[in-house]
Amino acid sequence: MTDTVKIPSQELRKRAEKKVLENKATAHELLSPETSSQLLHELQVHQIELEIQNEELRDTQHKLEISQAHYFDLYNLAPVGYLTLNEQGIIIEANLTCANWLGVVRAKLVNRPLSHFIFSQDQDRYYLHHNQLTATEKTPQECELRMVRADCSLFWAHLQATSAQEVDGTSECRIVISDITKQKLFEEELRLSEEKFRTIADYTYDWEYWLSPTKALLYNSPSCKGLTGFSAEEFMSEPKLLFSIIHQDDREKFNDHQKCCCETSTEARHITFRIITKDGGMRWIGHSCQPVYSAQGQFLGRRASNRNITKQKLLEEEIKLNEERLRLGLEASTDGVWDRNLISNEVYYGEKWYTVLGYTEFDVKEKSLTWEKLLHPDDKSKTMVAIQQHLDGLTPHYESEFRMRNKAGKWQWFLSRGKVVQKSKKGIPLRFLGTNTDITKNKINELKLQDMHDILEQKVTERTNEILEVNVALKVLLKKMEKDTIDLEQKITDNISTLINPYLEKLQDLDLDAQHRIIVDMLIANLKNLTSSFTHVVSSEMNKLTPTELQVANLVKFGKNTKEIAALMNLAPGTISIHRKNIRKKLGISQHKTNLQAYLSSKT
Repeated sequence: MTDTVKIPSQELRKRAEKKVLENKATAHELLSPETSSQLLHELQVHQIELEIQNEELRDTQHKLEISQAHYFDLYNLAPVGYLTLNEQGIIIEANLTCANWLGVVRAKLVNRPLSHFIFSQDQDRYYLHHNQLTATEKTPQECELRMVRADCSLFWAHLQATSAQEVDGTSECRIVISDITKQKLFEEELRLSEEKFRTIADYTYDWEYWLSPTKALLYNSPSCKGLTGFSAEEFMSEPKLLFSIIHQDDREKFNDHQKCCCETSTEARHITFRIITKDGGMRWIGHSCQPVYSAQGQFLGRRASNRNITKQKLLEEEIKLNEERLRLGLEASTDGVWDRNLISNEVYYGEKWYTVLGYTEFDVKEKSLTWEKLLHPDDKSKTMVAIQQHLDGLTPHYESEFRMRNKAGKWQWFLSRGKVVQKSKKGIPLRFLGTNTDITKNKINELKLQDMHDILEQKVTERTNEILEVNVALKVLLKKMEKDTIDLEQKITDNISTLINPYLEKLQDLDLDAQHRIIVDMLIANLKNLTSSFTHVVSSEMNKLTPTELQVANLVKFGKNTKEIAALMNLAPGTISIHRKNIRKKLGISQHKTNLQAYLSSKT
C-alpha cells in the first residue's frame, strides 16, 4: 500500500498567494470589467467546487482509515496464518496468528528461514512442496506436515502456497497455514476405528454385508467364501451375484423380504432361505437384517448377517419326520393321543382320545371339552403333582391313573403316560406328548380282587383268632406236662439216691480188682450223667457223636488212657485212637492243642 505525499499547509499557502498576485496583475492589464466580473464568478464557483472536493477527500480518508483497520483485523487477526517468503524461503512478512502459533515474536520471525520451523522428519516433504511451487510457477500447491513451535512442541499444519511476481522482477511465495492437529487426531481415531471395524467385520464367523439405500453392495465380509464358495471380491464386482445364488424356489420369498426392508422399516427382520454354492451344493441360510442410520438420522442402508443353518434344518426335518411317524404310530394304536404345546397351552387330541369316552369331534370343538374339564376332582391333585415332577426333570417320564367322565356321565379309568419331547436351548420344556389307555375293565377286576382279598383277610383273621385260642390251651397243657416231667425227674433222682447210690458206695468200699473197680466207677458216672440230664441240656456238639464215641468220650473225661479204654471196651488201641481223632474233629478242636479231657469236662 503506497502512502500519499503531503505538502505542508504554509508552503501551499505561499504558493497560492503568489499565483493570485500574478493573476491579478495580468487581469488588471488584460481584462475588461465585464470579463473580470465573469472570471470572479467562475472563481467563486471553482472555490465552492474545491470545498466540495475537500469534503469528499476527508470522507475518503476516513474510509481509508476504516479499511486499514479492517485489513489489520483480516490479516493479523485471521484464524489462519499468513506468510510471505522470498525466493530463498526467508520469511519477509507474517501475521500475528502465525507468530502466535509458532510461539515467536513477529519481529523475530521475519528474516528467518521457514525450514527452521519444519519438523526434521518432514523436511523432505517441505522441500518437495517448495520445488513443485517453483516449477509450476503460478499453480497453487498444498501439503500437510508437522511444524515445531519455539517450545519444541509439534502441531500439524496444512500449507497452501502460491507464487507472485513483483514489479522489480523478483518472485514471492505467499503461504496460508492452517492448524489441522485436531483434524489429524480425528483422522487417526477414525483410522483406528475403521481398522477395528474391519478386524471385527472381516474376521466374523457369519457372512456379513451392507447394502446402500439403492440396494448397492457397500461391504461384504470375507467369511462369505466359506459359506457360498464365492469370494468377497466376486460379490463386489458382480452386483447380481448376491441374488443369483438364492435357490429358485426361495427367490420370491427373498424378494418379498427386500420389499419390506425399506427406509421406513426400523426393526430387524429374519427369514430363512436356501442358496446354491459355487460347487453346486445347497445350503440353508438364516438371514437377519436391520436398518443403518448415521448420527444425524440419515438412512444409510441395511446391514445383513447370514449364518449356515443347514445342520439345524436337517435336524428339524428329521425331528418333524420322527414326530409324524410317532403320531401316526400312536394314532394307529388303541390309545388316545394328546399333544400339548407348553408355551401356548394349545392341546391336540387324537380321535381315540375322545371316542373311547363316547364323544364326537363336534363335542370336542363346539363344547370345548378338555382333559381338565373331564377329570375326576379326587384325582386332580395327585395327577398334577406327577405332571409337574416330570416337567421339573425329577422323573424320566410321566405316569398317572385317573378317572374321566364319559358322555353317559359315568367314570372311566385311564392310565396316562407322557414325556417332554421338545425343549428350548435353556432346557425349558416346550412340547408334552403322551397317551391315555382305558383301564376301566382292569380297574373293575382289580376292585373285585380287592374285595376277595378283603374277604380272605377277614377269614384269615378269624382263623388266626381260633389258632390263638388253641395255642393258649396248648400252653396250659404243656405247662402241666412240664410240671409232671419235673416231678417225675425228681422222683427218679430220689429213687437213685436212696435205692442205688448206697449200694454202689458199698461196692467202692470193697477190695475189688482194677477191672471191676472201673466198672463200678462207670456205673456211678453214668448214673450221674443220667440224673444230670434231667436239669441240663446236653451240648449240641455232643449230639454229633455216635454211641461208641460218647462212651469213649466219657472214659476220656474220667482220665482213662487209650490202653485202659481199649481193655474196658474190648477194642484195639488203634480203634480207640481213631475214635479220639473223630471226637476232636466233630468238636472242632482238631486244629488246636486243646486237652480233650479238659474240654469234655468243661461241657458237663
